[in-house]
Amino acid sequence: RGVNVVARDEEQISFDATQYLIQLGHTRIAFLGGSPKYSYTFDRLNGYRRAIDEQGLEYHEEYVLGGFDEQHAARFLINCPEVTATVIINELFASRVLPILQNSGRVIPDSLSVVTYDDTELSRNFAPPLTSVSFPFFQEGFWSVRVLMEQVRQPAILNVQVVLQANLVKRESCRSLNPVLQEAHSA
Repeated sequence: RGVNVVARDEEQISFDATQYLIQLGHTRIAFLGGSPKYSYTFDRLNGYRRAIDEQGLEYHEEYVLGGFDEQHAARFLINCPEVTATVIINELFASRVLPILQNSGRVIPDSLSVVTYDDTELSRNFAPPLTSVSFPFFQEGFWSVRVLMEQVRQPAILNVQVVLQANLVKRESCRSLNPVLQEAHSA
């Protein structure tokens, strides 16, 4: 209370990203990366878990790996071929984990579908291009400055909360395991 905020609904977009993978037919989905220092890590993990729970899928604690040890994350994915999809905390971490994975012979998206966050040049130029959550960076800056200017002009303004929506940009890093979707896509 008493704090103006411009934010994202990190939990909802993580829910949406995980739901997308579930709609594609994936049932064993990993969540990789994140630091407990950042609240968005918990929000994204909560969204992932909520999507798993709401679809009645079995939640596997061992499919959740925190931290930023790309060697450990890649080894986990190499040693768990039953995991057919993963949500990775950000594209920088993804850009470090996925080449190790690809060098081991695991092919994206044939054996692993990938969704990440940030949607910068890293996601767009990765081979294959990564499905990514795109945040409205320009609007975040615009609204932050606007809220700050209004608070300077009118100090009595309190509790302004602007929550901006993000979008999932679908690219070649995800494939459908659902035969109905595969037929519709190839038609």
